[in-house]
Amino acid sequence: MRKQVRQWEAIFRPSESTWECLSRFQFGDSIDRSATISLPTVENSYKERLIHVKQFIFDMDGVFTDGSAIILSNGQSARQMNFKDAFAIQRATSQGLQIAVISRGHDEAYKEKLKYLGVQDIYMGYLDKTEALEDLKAIYQWQKNDMLYMGDDLPDLEVMAQVGISCCPHDAVPEVR
Repeated sequence: MRKQVRQWEAIFRPSESTWECLSRFQFGDSIDRSATISLPTVENSYKERLIHVKQFIFDMDGVFTDGSAIILSNGQSARQMNFKDAFAIQRATSQGLQIAVISRGHDEAYKEKLKYLGVQDIYMGYLDKTEALEDLKAIYQWQKNDMLYMGDDLPDLEVMAQVGISCCPHDAVPEVR
């Protein structure tokens, strides 16, 4: 997995947001998402595998947020999302890409924002993220190589091992990088 994440460092540049990364890819009819994919070889690079990904799955905190929360006076917490990331999600879903979010946290306002952006598969409050991943696989009949997952912390490692492409933001914990 370490080699695979290193390959993605070329795609997810340390200084760029999710929007900047996704905007470098072509969205549209030229992507054949119905094709099957074989296991990676030297000839079968991550770029070739990426065009076959049918589901982009993201952790929420630390991927779409900076990983911090503001604690309000009533005890509730609030998260902050980058507008560039929000635009990237909306653009991706409008182009037909399947986006899912799996999070251990639960924030109803954030969930509503994700729905507004076109995300249909939102799993919040999952302490075991592999349960949500298994649910997605059962619903859509996806195989390992059909899925990409981006996470930033230790609870993401098990899910990252169960997808075809795993990646992380530049500030992920060292065990994930």
